[in-house]
Amino acid sequence: MFIQKLIPFTKAHKRWFVLGIIVAITGVSAAMIPPFLAKRIVDDVFIASVQDGDFESRSSLLVMLVLGIVAATAIRAVSIFAKNLALETFSQRTIRTLKQKLFDHIQSLSFDFFHKTRTGELMARMTGDMEAVRKVLVMGVMHGATGVFYLVISAAILLTINWQLALVAIAASPFLLMATLRFRTLIRPKFQEMRTQYSKLNTSVQENISGIRVVKAFMRYGFELEKFGRENHGLSTSRNAALKVWARFMPIIEFFSGISAALMLLMGGWMVIREHITLGVWVQFNGYLWMLVMPMRMLGEVVNNYSLAAASAEKIFDVLETAPHISSGPNARIPSTIRGEVEFRDVSWSAGG
Repeated sequence: MFIQKLIPFTKAHKRWFVLGIIVAITGVSAAMIPPFLAKRIVDDVFIASVQDGDFESRSSLLVMLVLGIVAATAIRAVSIFAKNLALETFSQRTIRTLKQKLFDHIQSLSFDFFHKTRTGELMARMTGDMEAVRKVLVMGVMHGATGVFYLVISAAILLTINWQLALVAIAASPFLLMATLRFRTLIRPKFQEMRTQYSKLNTSVQENISGIRVVKAFMRYGFELEKFGRENHGLSTSRNAALKVWARFMPIIEFFSGISAALMLLMGGWMVIREHITLGVWVQFNGYLWMLVMPMRMLGEVVNNYSLAAASAEKIFDVLETAPHISSGPNARIPSTIRGEVEFRDVSWSAGG
């Protein structure tokens, strides 16, 4: 996995990652408060007032509960800002370290590497592929970690409130997982092909611009336009192939994540009518349900970003793991001064016999 190869580049910046995780947990914890308070408002204020007709005595309780919701929402908003700031800083600094390592390594490679590898391909490694890896460090951690926290905590709360209703809410999860795994299997080779074609297009543009004087001198406009059009069409075709896989599986993922809400509404409404649960409990359950469904809906995007980053990271580390053919020995001496003199001894040359 490319994540294991990235870990050494993240160690110097791990404090930002830890901070992002801490504030993410804080935000998730704050998000758990409003549904509970909403349940109190429905059962202890509205329903109770309807039953005994005394709303005045409960007005102060209503204000306190509403203020509690506002406070929890404010804490969650601040934590989201802090999380985004911390994880963006973490990703930018990690990629800066990775870029510097890649650039330094390229400088140490032998000439034969540059004979086989075009400049445009190296530019693609340093730009588009690096950005794809950076995005997974942000979006993958942000959506992945936050989604796991929401899923685990909300599922535990739902099971505590009413385990029968909770099982109905998560009934579609196995089907969603199977669809996601199938999506990941199909989308990764499409992304690999897309990144390869992107490198070819980048190389075509770089070679054309750097050699524009030669192109103009030999009137090769038509040939270069045809070559660019061919590579551009290839990139468009590979992108469309990836989009077809995305378009096929995203509705399935959305369906299985949305059907949980429909089943819960049906079962929860029936239980309220039968007085197995109160209306406040149903409102509370519905509030936690989106926290359960949201990670399921984000799963497709996380897998998509991860697959694209995996294809890009594979190309980056292929360069990093290329060893130079000429290297210094383990006990090589570095001279204190280098003299730039060339001396010819016993050299002769003749022409015409």
